[in-house]
Amino acid sequence: SKIKDLQIEINDLYSKSLKINDYFSSFNVAQKMVRNFTFILGPTNSGKTYRAIEKLKESQSGVYLAPLRLLALEVYQRLNEEGVKCNLITGEERIIIPEAKFTSSTIEMANFNNIIETAIIDEVQLLNDRDRGYAWTNAIIGLPANNILCLGTTEIENSLASLIGHCGKNS
Repeated sequence: SKIKDLQIEINDLYSKSLKINDYFSSFNVAQKMVRNFTFILGPTNSGKTYRAIEKLKESQSGVYLAPLRLLALEVYQRLNEEGVKCNLITGEERIIIPEAKFTSSTIEMANFNNIIETAIIDEVQLLNDRDRGYAWTNAIIGLPANNILCLGTTEIENSLASLIGHCGKNS
């Protein structure tokens, strides 16, 4: 499968180039946690993001990971307008709100060190993207979140389930 080939390719790259023997164990914070994955899959404009943001707002802390700066900005603005203090972190900008327990970010800017209650990984079907899929792979394997909501199209379900199954006994 594409995911299995990608995992082997990533492990080889890390092992040979960066001298990391085990790609999965390089995310040691997440790998020590019990993490619950929820799939919210369906067509575009079916309310996936709305439902996930509502769950995020019920949490004590969290992150929304977007494929595009514009989507991260929209969630940042929405949460702050609703009185939920939220940071914005993208490759282009960093807006830190004092005392914020939530962050809206582009997926490449994901933080793998801070333990949070809930994470949303949007457009998870981009896991199969040859150029940027690594960012979704990293997020799924390495986000130190108790609850991870994976949003995307239905055709990614089997690949996503396979990758999560390789995350170890704690996921």
